[in-house]
Amino acid sequence: MKVLLVFIGTLALSGCASVENPKLRSKWNSGPAGRIVNGAEAQPGQFPYQVVLHSYFKNGYRELCGGSLLTANYVLTVAHCLVYMFVEDVATHGKVFLGVHNRQMDEPSQQRIEYGSINVHPGWNLSVIQFDVGTIQLATPAVFNEYVQPIELPAMSDRRTFAGMRATLSGFGRTDDVPGSPASDVLMFTSNPVLTNANCRAHLEPFSIQPQHICLSGAGGRGACHWDSGNTDLTMKTFILLVCSLALASASFDLSSVKRVEELDAFWEQLDPQLQMLRPTKSIPENRIVNGAEARPGQFPYQALVLSFFEGDNSGLCGGTVLTNNFVLTAAHCVQIGTVATHGTVVLGAHNRQHVEPHQQRIEFASIHIHPSYIATLLRNDIATVRLAQAAVFNDFVQPIDLPALSDTRTFAGLTGIISGFGRTSDEATGASDVVMYSSNPILTNADCQAAWNAIIIQAQNICLSGAGGRSVCNGDSGGPLAVQDNGRSLQVGIASFVHATGCASGMPSGFVRVSHYLQWIAENSDVALRQ
Repeated sequence: MKVLLVFIGTLALSGCASVENPKLRSKWNSGPAGRIVNGAEAQPGQFPYQVVLHSYFKNGYRELCGGSLLTANYVLTVAHCLVYMFVEDVATHGKVFLGVHNRQMDEPSQQRIEYGSINVHPGWNLSVIQFDVGTIQLATPAVFNEYVQPIELPAMSDRRTFAGMRATLSGFGRTDDVPGSPASDVLMFTSNPVLTNANCRAHLEPFSIQPQHICLSGAGGRGACHWDSGNTDLTMKTFILLVCSLALASASFDLSSVKRVEELDAFWEQLDPQLQMLRPTKSIPENRIVNGAEARPGQFPYQALVLSFFEGDNSGLCGGTVLTNNFVLTAAHCVQIGTVATHGTVVLGAHNRQHVEPHQQRIEFASIHIHPSYIATLLRNDIATVRLAQAAVFNDFVQPIDLPALSDTRTFAGLTGIISGFGRTSDEATGASDVVMYSSNPILTNADCQAAWNAIIIQAQNICLSGAGGRSVCNGDSGGPLAVQDNGRSLQVGIASFVHATGCASGMPSGFVRVSHYLQWIAENSDVALRQ
């Protein structure tokens, strides 16, 4: 069968996708009727261009992915299968499996060849999932036979978009959406029509569909992209194969367990209803930040309310802290959702945000400063400062918070961390709290936090608060402070960033940006004077 490779499948779920050459037909052309997800088992040798990749990284992490055979010497795959997704280091070594039908068996048709060299597109950008393409040079040439054959690529003169043609996916990925289920032992395949990018764009806001993307319909639940979150299973109705990397390629790590904790109702309401699983509805115990108490007016004079406005009449409610009379510290995802906020308002000295209280100060944004290495999809370097259009006036209700000194090497583990904000008071709440709420729990060591989450999610630049008693930040608290008492003064050690998708009150630790990791950057992007 002569086929053309028109896009590169991502994850272990999809090594490649092809469209049938209209001049040639195949006995497999009709495609499967049932359940790659909702696919069928391939016949041995049906997809001789399909390869399995095992990439190994210096930290012991292994990536299982698919790819396609280009020549006897090269394989085509995606960049995120070859580059460790957080520290950006290229795989140290790897192995390509050719001619495989059952990956658990040592079949006579199989060829196993070590990586020779890895080539990743220089424009690869994980934060926006662009140029997600790479090639592997094989250490020794593949031997072509009926089980191992290269795939064709479109001619340089071929200007077709392939929209409307039926494309076939193949790979060893999961065959269902059951959380934790393993990759398939045998090669699976399915097919669906290729969409126009305009149609895909309409289905997949706010993801950015670019000319270098191509999309496949998810009709009939057939697809190669699996994303599970908590107890909610999700297969996108329509997806971009090159954006499926948002679900990640390792069965050992699921980023969808992470959810931001900002309150962006207008933004969420634009998404496909199936994506609403990122707004959990898990029931929680009685008692009510979540399972916190109402603050006294002026109890947290450093607390700021950050209201950001985006293109398309979207708005976001977040927390923040007063750094100086000119700057507020918050989370990057509070002021950038796809694009940077067009404008915004910071409310200082508020106890009840629905009232115009005499001690409130409402000041417009003058400028926004986002960490240059912020990665939205991974909540890496999730930190920003906002310059105020006019200086805040300090009084009993508005005061700056202290930051750790440059010489302070404490991890703060074991100290009581205090969280405050206007976020939801339960996972069932439909909106943010009217009044400032607060709670406290012990700060964890990163080792303990990693044991609860994952060593990949929790990095040195994070700090975690215990979720004991269901006490946690929640939607609307993003950007707000994690503080400790230090010689009678409040010291900010964290910026609220993420909680577990199973719910704010799930008992899982909540994740914060570790302020001490970013002191120099904060100083360079504000007028705060750091203590030595």
